Amino acid sequence: MNKYHGSEDDYAAYDNDDHIAAYDNDDNIAAYDNDDDIVAYDDDDDIDIAGNDNDDGIAAYDNDDNDEDIAVFDNDATYDNNNDIAAYDNDEDIAVYDNEDDIAAYDYDSDIAGYDYDGDIAAYDNHYDIAVYDNDDIAAYYNDDDIAAYDKDDDIASFDNNDDIAVYDNDDDIAAYDNNDDTAAYDNDDDIAAYDTNDEIAAYDNNDDIAAYNNDDGIFSHDNDDDIADYDNDDDIVTNANYDDIAAYDNDDDIVAYDNDDHIAVYDNDNHIAVYDNDYDIAAYDNYDDIAIYDNDIAA
Repeated sequence: MNKYHGSEDDYAAYDNDDHIAAYDNDDNIAAYDNDDDIVAYDDDDDIDIAGNDNDDGIAAYDNDDNDEDIAVFDNDATYDNNNDIAAYDNDEDIAVYDNEDDIAAYDYDSDIAGYDYDGDIAAYDNHYDIAVYDNDDIAAYYNDDDIAAYDKDDDIASFDNNDDIAVYDNDDDIAAYDNNDDTAAYDNDDDIAAYDTNDEIAAYDNNDDIAAYNNDDGIFSHDNDDDIADYDNDDDIVTNANYDDIAAYDNDDDIVAYDNDDHIAVYDNDNHIAVYDNDYDIAAYDNYDDIAIYDNDIAA
């Protein structure tokens, strides 16, 4: 199912049947899955997996070999020049642009646009023709209980869309997301990640090297200090389980836990946890029944 292309460090995983692609080329990772259409592209090493799909307007582009020069494009335009990133999703009508510290976000369905340029913030609501601008680095927007707030001085952004809550604090490296009680939390200082979707809980604490997962009393836990991996599914205990669609992997300090039924993936590589982490060459992808996990240090 997985295929290697290029050198050991230039890893591409592709599953044509399940439409999964994960790609890492010297710190550059691109992964895209649009139902049946997958693209991973590296110009330098001539690695092309469906580099361009004209029918669905999909392309991925890696500019030169820069660490963060990755663009994924679906049916419109994407552009990344060094650290200047633009992404557009035509299906969801969402565009995001980050020019170093200048961030613009637009949501066509909610008619919300926000722009921050050197501490100058503007928010615009097309539906209610509301524009908010605060030169003191603070902007707030409210549209039928859809709330967006951004504070540049404290690096805090929060958004509430019908009780779907996302919070990000750059100074403390904290991100939290709640989508109808599906909760994800990340604290970089303590290396803690927790995910709860309908009481299906996955938790990881890197300081103690502990990972725990509970899926309807099917419990997976791992303690790296004692090199113990336990899994309990109706009193069936194994070290490495692929049972009820739960997989666990531990390579020294690197832990991967995945539950297919509830589409949960937890990954830690040397103190880092992410579904996708470009800085540390980590990509994890779950398309309902499918998962691709890539770690450049492990390449497995």
